[in-house]
Amino acid sequence: MESSVDACTEKLVKSILESRAYRRFIRAQENLDKRPDLKEQINQYRTDIFKLYEEGADEDLIDTSDILEKKFQSMQKIPEVNAYMDAETEIIRMVREIYQRLISETGVEEPEV
Repeated sequence: MESSVDACTEKLVKSILESRAYRRFIRAQENLDKRPDLKEQINQYRTDIFKLYEEGADEDLIDTSDILEKKFQSMQKIPEVNAYMDAETEIIRMVREIYQRLISETGVEEPEV
């Protein structure tokens, strides 16, 4: 038997997958799939950004982010790249807001990293 939390989770996931933001993300992803070269570059950029924030020291963060910005500057002029990055960011924000609301409402404290 499915619990009410499981049922609500299913509804939430379905709602996200039916949202305008998610449909926009899928369209952007499909357009990007037609350009494997761009997709590879975006994945490298995302990997580099993740590593920067996970491993980077505070004093090096600005310098390293400037280097990454210059390295990927030409990509930012490509409409498919911007559409994908904007759509992905919107989905990430949506999921983050849901997570933050759950943490806030339940009183669960996040461990400090």
